Amino acid sequence: MKRLTLMIAAAGAILAASHASASDWKGQPPAVKRQIVMQMLACMKKRMYGDPLISYHQASKLCRDEVAGRLDKASPGPLVADTGQAK
Repeated sequence: MKRLTLMIAAAGAILAASHASASDWKGQPPAVKRQIVMQMLACMKKRMYGDPLISYHQASKLCRDEVAGRLDKASPGPLVADTGQAK
């Protein structure tokens, strides 16, 4: 029963996040959208399991803020691997 509740909460979080920040997601490639959704799911799982007294709406709001904060701190450019060789 806990898994069903968690899955419903996760699905709702995805829908709530997609409607709340739809304008932010329009220009993003699918890989970035998928990463944002996975971060939102992980955050919701952590919040809902960590504090059974927290409401779904409180957890959703906290997770949206947390994921948005991570996106603001992320570098916009692609990462380049270091080969370890000095020039």
